Parts: sequence; C-alpha cells; structure tokens
Amino acid sequence: MISIDHQLLHQARRLITGANVHLIGTYILLYEQAVKLHNAGVAKYVHYHAHYEKLLREIVRATLRAKTLSERIRLGTSRAQNLWEQTRELQPDIDRKIAAKNKSPKKLKNVA
Repeated sequence: MISIDHQLLHQARRLITGANVHLIGTYILLYEQAVKLHNAGVAKYVHYHAHYEKLLREIVRATLRAKTLSERIRLGTSRAQNLWEQTRELQPDIDRKIAAKNKSPKKLKNVA
C-alpha cells in the first residue's frame, strides 16, 4: 500500500497561482488517482508507477526555484533603484565640486 505524501500536496497547493492553477491541479489529481488506483488493486495499477508523483515533485521544485529567482530579481531591482536615487541626490554636489576644481587656478610647473 502506498501512502499519499501530504507534505508534497501541501507544497503544491501553496504554489498555485492564477497562471498555473490548471497545470498544478492536474498534476495533483493524477498523483492522487495513481495512488488511489494502486491501493484499490486496479489491475493496471497493481505495481505502483511513480511517474505522476515524479512529475508533481518536479513542478513543485521548478516552481519554487522560479519563485526564489523572482524574489531575488525583485530585491536586486529595488536595491538598484535605491542606488540610482542616491546617485541622483548626490549628483549636484559632485557637479559643484568638479566645477570648483576646474575654476581653481592651475599651478604651473617650474621648468628648469
């Protein structure tokens, strides 16, 4: 008898969005049905085939990776935006210092 991995189902359900609801929902259904049919002794499923479980595990893994990468991109973009704003705030001071440096009298080198 095969038991359903409730942790896997919980993870999969937490990752459902409007964009992937049908895909993940289908994988969950296929996995649950494969386990139920095997446990019920249906001839075709006497030997449990982990194909649908593997598919569900892979979609959970890939979705978690994508979610992690998306969050890292969001944080990097936010950091870049903050640095850009700081640069814009500092630019007038930098421009004044450069202008002041260019206006100061230049020292001539003694040529001997």
